[in-house]
Amino acid sequence: MTAVNKVLEALVSSYGDSQDKITLDELKGRLTEIYKQISKGKKVKVEKTDKKKREPTAYNLFLQEKMAELKEVEPKLTAQEKMSRVSELWKEHKEQIEKKE
Repeated sequence: MTAVNKVLEALVSSYGDSQDKITLDELKGRLTEIYKQISKGKKVKVEKTDKKKREPTAYNLFLQEKMAELKEVEPKLTAQEKMSRVSELWKEHKEQIEKKE
């Protein structure tokens, strides 16, 4: 892919489906910034707009709840120890759910 193609691809992806009007100076500035990043071999940062955040899974919610509880009950535990305990609790919790079904 040529540098021009990379610049154009990065430019299009940075503005996406935006219907906002941009000035010529803003366009020139963004093009210059993208070209400099590409010519230096850096990855172009693409601003992601309108991306909906994924809903947390049952595990994420469980983890968040139990980590908070452990932090209050045993504040001296390391993050690794907390994760280990929460993963054991999750395993038990998951087994109980599977038995109910």
